[in-house]
Amino acid sequence: MRSLWANGFLPVIQTNIWDLSLGAGLKGKLEGGWDLDLSSVIGSNALAYTTAESNNVTLGNASPRSFYSGTLTFKQHTTNVDLTNQFATGLPSPLKVALGGEFRHEHYNIRPGTPDSYRDGGVRIIGGPNNGNQGGPGAQVFAGFRPSDAGSHTRESYAFYADAEQSVTAAWLLSGAVRFEDYSDFGNETTAKLATRFKINEQVALRGSVSTGFRAPSLVQQWFSSTATNFIGGVPFENKTFPVTDPVARALGARPLKPETSVNQSIGLTFQPAKNFTASVDFYQVEIEDRVVLSSNFTGGAGSPFLAYLASQGLAGTTGGRYFTNAVDTRTRGFDLNGRYVHRFDAGRRLTLTAGANFNKTEVTKSKTTPPQLAAVGITTPLFDLTERIRMEKGQPKNVINLSAAYDVGPFSFLGRAIRYGDVESVQFDSATPAQIAALTPGIRSYLRPTALAGANSQIVQIFPAKWLFDLDASYRFSKEVSFALGVNNVANTRATRSAPTVISNGTVFGGNDNQGSLPYLLNPTPYGFNGRYLYGKISWRF
Repeated sequence: MRSLWANGFLPVIQTNIWDLSLGAGLKGKLEGGWDLDLSSVIGSNALAYTTAESNNVTLGNASPRSFYSGTLTFKQHTTNVDLTNQFATGLPSPLKVALGGEFRHEHYNIRPGTPDSYRDGGVRIIGGPNNGNQGGPGAQVFAGFRPSDAGSHTRESYAFYADAEQSVTAAWLLSGAVRFEDYSDFGNETTAKLATRFKINEQVALRGSVSTGFRAPSLVQQWFSSTATNFIGGVPFENKTFPVTDPVARALGARPLKPETSVNQSIGLTFQPAKNFTASVDFYQVEIEDRVVLSSNFTGGAGSPFLAYLASQGLAGTTGGRYFTNAVDTRTRGFDLNGRYVHRFDAGRRLTLTAGANFNKTEVTKSKTTPPQLAAVGITTPLFDLTERIRMEKGQPKNVINLSAAYDVGPFSFLGRAIRYGDVESVQFDSATPAQIAALTPGIRSYLRPTALAGANSQIVQIFPAKWLFDLDASYRFSKEVSFALGVNNVANTRATRSAPTVISNGTVFGGNDNQGSLPYLLNPTPYGFNGRYLYGKISWRF
């Protein structure tokens, strides 16, 4: 708004975070040789949002420049009891047994922001190409949580487990575990794990495991609610992230959330040819069913069959939204390589070399289609769109290499580390033809997905190339309790690759993820961020 920001503005989302925790425990011996470990922990996290250096254009000149936008709070109280014991079985080692239980109470709360952070004040845009048009209600860049978004939700769960480990022979170790969980909002599930290790000789051992997993959708995934006004082609759309229980979400195809279930398998080899050198390789596969993700945004313009459908459901005034849903099944396959070498010199000097590498691939093996009630009124947007699929399959490096060298001499310790992050990918442009994309993205590694015929619209996926980062650290120990360290993370000041730029072709704006050049790393998926070199000093005190 020109009257408040004559030279333009760039809003800032500020956060205040409060983390509190309190724990207490008791350990002791019981009759029969049982060891008891009882603990109880209460934790709380509150995240308060302020949208600063902004304005609510619908309030005109009376608009504040800073807004309290609401608070998200999560609290958890967990109590655990664990019992362990050993029993002679006549085999090479005693049978180790563990029994336990857990009770957990969770509380999730959304508090709304001040009215000016979300309300429509009625003032329309004055001057410029949008003169007289509706502006986006609420603080620009992040409107506050509305009273309709607010709510308080709780649940309880309890679990019991049993674990046993036995050396069948001097070379063969076998272990198994079973766990029963019951949630107040998702029923119960039993999971199990079986693991084994076989010592081939003094240098080589084979290990493997198979297990099932269970994860109930979090309270956040069940109840998060947020409303925003998005402009598409200059037309305002009230888009909301709905809880799945909301009537609008159900009209958009939402179904009650189901727990995620998984099957995990691994097999590996450990190798120790010398006392000061160890290495291992592990292959793994993780299959997850009914993975909880955010759906696509479903919207429709004025007079569209989509809005008519919503009105027929008694939901007039809603122009679209999204929700959490069990939309996909995934499979992750990969392997880990690790090695460690320690050389001890005289006078207590020690050199430690470590190397590790992870290679993995995640695939969406099954994805739900557009809800039938939406397909019937012409909506072709898939339930789980390409942007989210690329983020899930290729938004994390397929490979990471970690090398380090540590040297200890007396009270001094020195560390050098090198990390290589592999390629990551992100959808950048939408609804552009191959010819337009080729002209608009010179020098950017990218490809079209899905592959489009000549003249057809498609999407461009940007490839962010692999990069090395280097860290250094030096510390001095004054005593066993107190030490001082100086270090540099990202010594070479390596920067993330810039996102594909926003460009204009024949009067049409093609939106890269750089916010028209003002934020060149906005939504950049690289794991090491864009801040570059980081210097630090720290004092550590152990109690």
